[in-house]
Amino acid sequence: TGGRVIYRFDYLHADNNDTTRLTDNVSAYAPKIGLLTAKGDMHFDLEYAQSNYNGGLSVRQLVPTFGFALNEGYDWLSFRPYFIRLNNSARAINKSKTNGVDVTWTHYFAPSANPWAPSNLSLGGFLGNRVYAVDTNIGAIANLGHIQKNGVNLGANWKVMRDVNFSINSGTSSYTEPTATGGQQTYRSTYGNLTLIANF
Repeated sequence: TGGRVIYRFDYLHADNNDTTRLTDNVSAYAPKIGLLTAKGDMHFDLEYAQSNYNGGLSVRQLVPTFGFALNEGYDWLSFRPYFIRLNNSARAINKSKTNGVDVTWTHYFAPSANPWAPSNLSLGGFLGNRVYAVDTNIGAIANLGHIQKNGVNLGANWKVMRDVNFSINSGTSSYTEPTATGGQQTYRSTYGNLTLIANF
């Protein structure tokens, strides 16, 4: 169709000082293939992620994405469903699978002579459930067996040079975690990260 095919492979690693060692030394592999249509107004991709944990836990994640342009390409709306399956439900409050969807709106600005002006802003939200998720958009592994219920996030991106981008992302989500007495409790987590990406 004259569109552009995109290949990508992410490797993520997470480590900490967990006394049980169950959440230490986590590795995740995430290949992806995508298509941007010839008109540049629609995008499809399919990503698969495999995470391996100490103690024999294996987590498989399938994330298809569908996005389309609005407002002559200055706005994009994308949908990223998460289908997560794991081989040990005891490590995730007795859940062997979770499903949810991430929805993101991104607005692109016309080029500006002001170096402080961002090239785009984004607003997103998550609905459903997600556990041990691998998020290649922000380069993060959720390495605790806590169930994410919902969340919102904001982001901004600056084009530093032709092939170099700098971004800031922040968000908040609610989670359900197991308690020492075998029950469950809910808490809220807030994060922020800085990302520098260079394309070669």
